[in-house]
Amino acid sequence: MSLKEKLREILSFVVRKREDMLLCKDLTVVSGLKSSGRLEVVPMHVGHLKELVEFIQEHHRETARSLRMLDDCFRNRYEGRVALLNGSIIGYRWWVTSAIPHPQLKLYGVSLLDDEVYAFGLYIARAFRAQGYAGEFLALTQKQLVDMGFKRLYNAVATSNVPSRRLYQTFGSKELGLRVSRSFFSTITFCDGRWLRYNPVWM
Repeated sequence: MSLKEKLREILSFVVRKREDMLLCKDLTVVSGLKSSGRLEVVPMHVGHLKELVEFIQEHHRETARSLRMLDDCFRNRYEGRVALLNGSIIGYRWWVTSAIPHPQLKLYGVSLLDDEVYAFGLYIARAFRAQGYAGEFLALTQKQLVDMGFKRLYNAVATSNVPSRRLYQTFGSKELGLRVSRSFFSTITFCDGRWLRYNPVWM
């Protein structure tokens, strides 16, 4: 390892910078996408856990972090949906309501009303991307949220993730602004004057 690479590694431990774009979707505006009828979207439950672990191990690059996130979601009883194609999981998505706190809500300065949700962790396996499944999954979960009485949906996406930003915009999400956070010594995280204890799963 060169000196430059060693310094970069040290600095990445001292300060971790993250840039996310906060988005908002008015759920009263229908996307208009027609379902193919092939994708099934069902509530996440503990019976999916074994298959989800296998799915993450097969499809995710950051396996350890993704498994920690999965564990955190189940432990905190976050609401989730899985996308099934021919009975097999090809993706998933999570969200929280005003009744359940999430670290990113405080970090990004979002206070949910009773008819609002914050979604995160949308993932479709690479083998099923660019085939319309991500958009269909997004539309179907949004419809379920509408049926549950929710009117507004927030989420955040990395500014560097241009395909995801375009996908969300296609389905009516508006960009509210950049959220830049910095974590120091894996101990504390700051974002726009707000701070909280560093969370290795969500920050």
